[in-house]
Amino acid sequence: MPKAFKAVSFDMGYTLVHSVKSALDIYAEGFKALGLDVPEDRIREAAWRVWTKRSEAWAREIWEASQEADRQRNAENRRLMVQEMGLPEDILPELNEYIDKEFSDPSIYALFPDSLESVRRLKESGFVVGITSNWSWNLPEVCDYLGLAPYLDFVVASARVGAVKPHPYIFQQTVERAGVPAPAIVHIGDDVQADVIGALKAGLNAALIDRIGDIPKDGLPDGVPVFRGLLDFAAWISGSTDHASPHTEADQGRFGGS
Repeated sequence: MPKAFKAVSFDMGYTLVHSVKSALDIYAEGFKALGLDVPEDRIREAAWRVWTKRSEAWAREIWEASQEADRQRNAENRRLMVQEMGLPEDILPELNEYIDKEFSDPSIYALFPDSLESVRRLKESGFVVGITSNWSWNLPEVCDYLGLAPYLDFVVASARVGAVKPHPYIFQQTVERAGVPAPAIVHIGDDVQADVIGALKAGLNAALIDRIGDIPKDGLPDGVPVFRGLLDFAAWISGSTDHASPHTEADQGRFGGS
């Protein structure tokens, strides 16, 4: 049983929350507001190409942690998307204004049904509990809106520390703010590279959440536990035997994973 763990770090997107209004919807609405009828598959392809290139570079960088730097980085993503789609760059001021306003609204996110209870249980069991997420400047406001804030000891947003997972610096900030040694922290998220391998390389422990069993497990290190829900994770880290045990990559066939 994992008795030595003292702190838990949660990823945010698709670990604790999901989108009520997707980024694709927001972009499509933004283009329509400017009188442009851009097919969703064209937006999706452009966004994927830009995100793939940019995320690889960002994973090696540390930058200024400021709200303005966050705004500029997002604006640069949109400039590259518009360029990919062959659209005129003079639409960017209005497009940025529309999209920034939409993404600043915390109501576009919702908690998974097990999220709040899992966070609450761990906090009340004496764990240091926090979030480490690749997220914009407004992550604390989103946590407050969703009712997570009273149970959190720290919130580490990439925009507010100037690094994204899997860069070790963001996990170093997690260790510093949790106030316990890295080996006493478990980080759980839905991305093998960013959440699991990133945390392990920084000296933390790691777990993967795969709610519907469709996350590719290629490259998942041996022994990393995989959970279908956060209540089972909370029970496991608390040392309880009242819930289902975690399953590792070797167990995927038995538990029906991918």
